[in-house]
Amino acid sequence: MSSIKIMNKKIGVPQGVMYWARVVTLGIVVGFGLQFASAWTNPSTTPPLGNVSGPITTSVIAQYKAGAIGFGGLVKAYLGIDANNNRIVNVATPVDGKDAVNKDYIDSNVGGIVGTTAGWCRETISFSNGNKNCDGANPAIAPAQCATTNTGSNGRIITSECRCASGYTMVSTGSNSVQSTGTSGVVSGSTAVWYTCVKQ
Repeated sequence: MSSIKIMNKKIGVPQGVMYWARVVTLGIVVGFGLQFASAWTNPSTTPPLGNVSGPITTSVIAQYKAGAIGFGGLVKAYLGIDANNNRIVNVATPVDGKDAVNKDYIDSNVGGIVGTTAGWCRETISFSNGNKNCDGANPAIAPAQCATTNTGSNGRIITSECRCASGYTMVSTGSNSVQSTGTSGVVSGSTAVWYTCVKQ
């Protein structure tokens, strides 16, 4: 029985290819290193000043961000929201029963429910000349208002009357008269009438 010998031939990599492969690899490593080095920013002040704030994380420790922050989705508050005595702005007009409301909505609706009363005014009517005076000592509270038609030389209103803003009806809620009779028998004095405004 004859034997068969298999001759293994060693195939070598050319030296030039290995050299250039090392050069290219070294160049890539150096390039990445230079890129990260150029991104480094030197401190603006002497340490420990000028530290950069850490990023917002999932930590249970309270965190603070000086600049504005935005969210692209719904934000849920599981323990409440503390506005820290600041305004909450750009609140939309409410739609559902548990929606927050804005000031415009409050101004237009609160106190504006049909049948509710809002504001008051006191009007004084003189016996002698019938002039009406929306008393300056008790100014009208909106939606009641003093409608001025004449002003005396001293700046005091001498001809004015109580009125209500549009959408309200003025209703008398009481009156009080003060009168006196002079030696010539002329009756003088005035009647004070209080009004309130009722939403129509």
